[in-house]
Amino acid sequence: MNRLIQVFLVVTGLLSAPLAVWAGPGMGGGFALPPQAKERLQLTPEQNAQWDYAVQQTRAAREAMKQARQEMKQATQAELAKPEPDLAALAALGDSVQARNQQSRHAARTEWLKLYASFSGAQKTTVRDMMVKRIQRREEFREHMRERFSG
Repeated sequence: MNRLIQVFLVVTGLLSAPLAVWAGPGMGGGFALPPQAKERLQLTPEQNAQWDYAVQQTRAAREAMKQARQEMKQATQAELAKPEPDLAALAALGDSVQARNQQSRHAARTEWLKLYASFSGAQKTTVRDMMVKRIQRREEFREHMRERFSG
């Protein structure tokens, strides 16, 4: 039984990088705007069309990443079911999945940045203020969690 635990720990350690793909990072590097921002920004018809396209690209990227996580999960399970799993193959698949996910995220981010580039000064100020508030809320939450779990 001890040997089984040791093997499990070694395999888990070796696979930690490609399996991190399962979790998947957030979309757009923080550039995607929440739906309620659309009303506050008072978009022009052209900006409205760009907004809709950016949302569409974000959803497509999210779906592609979801499928990639599933692909990685299935490949990992199949490989670990073998008597001698090929960890190099899993690592290569993990690298491939990461590269595809990055391309999807960048495509979505590019569309959000195109939209931002079309904003007026007032609209950019609104976006900045929203982002500052979002960062503050996240930091407050982190601090709350630190306090709660620090002992």
